[in-house]
Amino acid sequence: MNKISFIENILVEYGIFNYKIIKENFTKVIFRFKYIHTKKLEITNLTNIFLNFKVNNTPIELKFSEKTSYKSIKKLIEKTFFLIKHKNSINPKNKSLKRNKSSFNGSNFVPPRIYIMNFESDINYILKNCKIKLNATIEIKILQQQIIINGKRFQQQIIHVECFFYKIDNILENFFISFFSPLEYSILYLLQKKINYNNINCFYKNLDLSKPILFKSSVVAEFFKHYILAFYANNVYFENSFIKTKDINKKIFNFNFDLVSLPFNGIKYDSQGFRIKKIYLIKKNYLKNLICNQYFSNLLNILNSGNADFLNCDFISHQRLEIIPKMSILKPNYNSLPVVYSSKISGFDIKTTKLIAEILFYYKKKFFKSKIIINLNLLFEKSIFSQRNFTNNNVICGDMLANLNSDSFYDIK
Repeated sequence: MNKISFIENILVEYGIFNYKIIKENFTKVIFRFKYIHTKKLEITNLTNIFLNFKVNNTPIELKFSEKTSYKSIKKLIEKTFFLIKHKNSINPKNKSLKRNKSSFNGSNFVPPRIYIMNFESDINYILKNCKIKLNATIEIKILQQQIIINGKRFQQQIIHVECFFYKIDNILENFFISFFSPLEYSILYLLQKKINYNNINCFYKNLDLSKPILFKSSVVAEFFKHYILAFYANNVYFENSFIKTKDINKKIFNFNFDLVSLPFNGIKYDSQGFRIKKIYLIKKNYLKNLICNQYFSNLLNILNSGNADFLNCDFISHQRLEIIPKMSILKPNYNSLPVVYSSKISGFDIKTTKLIAEILFYYKKKFFKSKIIINLNLLFEKSIFSQRNFTNNNVICGDMLANLNSDSFYDIK
């Protein structure tokens, strides 16, 4: 039995069903970059468990470390009850009390050591191939949380990167950024944002639409995070989407992929208690389902996908998406094509699928930026995906090769 289940059993014995447990795993690693070489300075790992509940309207907050023994945990909780309880107000050791069973099998996070290893590998690759001379110290902080509220399980991961750029032992830049983005986007964003060397050209330049353009999976994921809003049942019902209620089970797309909505790993029910389903949104270019909660399921007479928002059940929120390509023959030459590494999206129109963004792309050994307005429906029609899939911002997808024309892009600057 793990410590979280052990704590829950003790609370149940005392008749406590309203509680919150947070297990935090905090990892910090410091890299020092000296031109194209890296050195790990230190790695710190801390795991704590925070427990919150009320006894007779008295809020209780307890904290345990990973090293705290089961015996010590039980002793501290029982001592807390003993100190604050009133006579006959709590019935300890009541075996008739039962909590809802959960099939939660623990954390499904990528281990921090894997993230750190990939980070070091990716940034070394970028520094070497782009011939960037980077003299800096970078701190990576990874916070992984398992949250249990009255028996329901949630997970989240927060990654912070803090960078200090040096020149002959003098600090030139000191900034902080918080993000949930993939490695390549994060690294290139940091480089493009704060480093201004002659061999990184970040001047504005128009994309050459006569050639295919490769969008990295991280950028594709950003596009789909906005595009998916068109599949929210509330947007369809209130006619804020290009999708109409009559389009369900009709062939309205011309894409080379299927689009699937998935639950988070370890999460099986939404905030209304309905099962979160794996559903096809697009299958063989047919609109199969919408993302909805119970309210809009009844309004539209469609399948309830179990997507009531965890914080407010009146709202809808998706969890994970997967893009399944119909053909997986894409093996692009990254050296000969413009490669879009990151995007900063400033607007999206759900009705027209026009997206306004500033992109960072790499072409002929130089970085450039460009402001674009792009029609996502037309972009996806003219694109194929690579076979290898990555998970970026809870979107499982591969790199995307697009053969564009003036119908896809607007007002390129």
